[in-house]
Amino acid sequence: MKKLTCALLALLLAMSALFVGCAEKTDSPASETSTPSVEETSGAETTTETTTEDLSPITVTSTYLPAEVSASLKTLFETKAATFKQYSASLAPYAIRDVFNIGNGVLKSITIPVVATGAADDNGDFILTMYVVDNSYAGLRKKALETYELKVNGAAYEIQANSTSVYKFVKLDLTDYEIELSEEESVAFFSAKDTLFPAYLAADATHSNQALNLLKKDFPQITGYFTKVGTANLSNSDGTLFYDFEFERTYENRRAYNEILAEETAYQNKIAELKSIYQGKKLSVIGDSISTFNGVSNNTSYNKTIGNNAVWYPKNNVNFYNYTYTYWGRLLNDLGMELCVNNAWSGSRLYGNPSINYADNMLGRATELDNDNRTPNNPSDDINPDVILVYIGINDLHTGSPNDANLYKNLTAANADQASVMNNWIASVEQTAQNSGSTITPGTTYTSWEAAYALSIKAMREKYPNAEIYCMLLVRSQDSRDTGNTLFEHYNCCISAIAEYFGATVIDQANDGYLLQENCHAYGSDLKSLHPNQKGHELMERVVVETIYKKKKNG
Repeated sequence: MKKLTCALLALLLAMSALFVGCAEKTDSPASETSTPSVEETSGAETTTETTTEDLSPITVTSTYLPAEVSASLKTLFETKAATFKQYSASLAPYAIRDVFNIGNGVLKSITIPVVATGAADDNGDFILTMYVVDNSYAGLRKKALETYELKVNGAAYEIQANSTSVYKFVKLDLTDYEIELSEEESVAFFSAKDTLFPAYLAADATHSNQALNLLKKDFPQITGYFTKVGTANLSNSDGTLFYDFEFERTYENRRAYNEILAEETAYQNKIAELKSIYQGKKLSVIGDSISTFNGVSNNTSYNKTIGNNAVWYPKNNVNFYNYTYTYWGRLLNDLGMELCVNNAWSGSRLYGNPSINYADNMLGRATELDNDNRTPNNPSDDINPDVILVYIGINDLHTGSPNDANLYKNLTAANADQASVMNNWIASVEQTAQNSGSTITPGTTYTSWEAAYALSIKAMREKYPNAEIYCMLLVRSQDSRDTGNTLFEHYNCCISAIAEYFGATVIDQANDGYLLQENCHAYGSDLKSLHPNQKGHELMERVVVETIYKKKKNG
């Protein structure tokens, strides 16, 4: 159920009012009798009930794209007001990246942005191949589960053969194809034999493409796609497919359906309640590449020490328009907070060597989370954070930083006395650091990444005693180092224990979050899915909000 819940909630988050509103219709055939059609429901809800009772099963028809996004794309496409590209057969099949919001329903229609055509067959039909694929990362490498040759009649849709400038949205009724997708299935497109050529949006580093801007701002989960689906050399593209679909989804009963809708309303209510508490408060962030943003995490107007901080975001294939699309930027906006300092550094570790690279250790930056208030030489007016988000550790895991095997062993032992284990271990870590002197030296100040993490949280707690500290657990990606080993559990277990010891709150992205290893390929900006895309950051923010809300409710 976790996968289904994540997909449904992600879809809810994408639409400001799910199943509400009506968009301009896409092209229908010139002759209404030549091609079947279904009722237009762009963004609208239709239900079929076997009885009028609340517990009767219901079927809901909905569109994939929000109505206003679909209508705007149609206008931009048909007026050629943006730059569109034609598919290349050499890279096909192509799978929509948002694989977890496409499945779980019966496909009723597909809207195709037709940019060009080849030769029509004897019946005047053009062919577009659609595949049903396993939507897991491994499944995308396997042979398609089903293959459908979608036929679009040229006369019915007033499309000429061998045209290089069609530029029409074609809405094709799929009822007769009887395509039903499970939760584990999605769709891919295009074959070398196809004669209907859909358009896609190429990557746009300058943000000059109106259509791509629209999608990446209002429906970011659709951006990016996978190429060579069904082959060993699966790769991810910076481009964007922009099909729209109608789905029929059946729910056990109206009560179950309403509960899903109510979850989003409840979430928005939580944001509103938290905003009344956090409006105007100061947020600081410390982390690695996932928390960076150029011009923010290396901006000395916040703190004089962060000017050389290396950044990862924004990349061309991620296209964050500004930092408000990151998980921490979204939190700032939603809760009405102000940025104090973002001291994230791409590639940084806990167990780094500051003599080689200042940023390559957390302890050296843990006390640089206060804002200089534009007077770096006058610390008396510095602004301290009210809230600190800590998200770091994956680079240590990937580069093999020294572990404290005994700590993990003692914490996970049967009937372990967690408090006693942590008291003894922390005392030893603090004594080692004290004996080493004032200079931070890996192997002397601390001998493991766990010790570095503990000393960093301790330093934050001492310098910013009034701040709420939230420590985020690591999320598995498609990187082989994150798969099938206990080291990941070791990291999250120790991060949790250290955070709790120093009175910090754990944000359990690993278990309570929406970014899972099984779906992170849909919400990642690179093939290994280590760096979330815009939608991934939106889902990250959600678990942060839920955690803060729970903390406030429970005191």
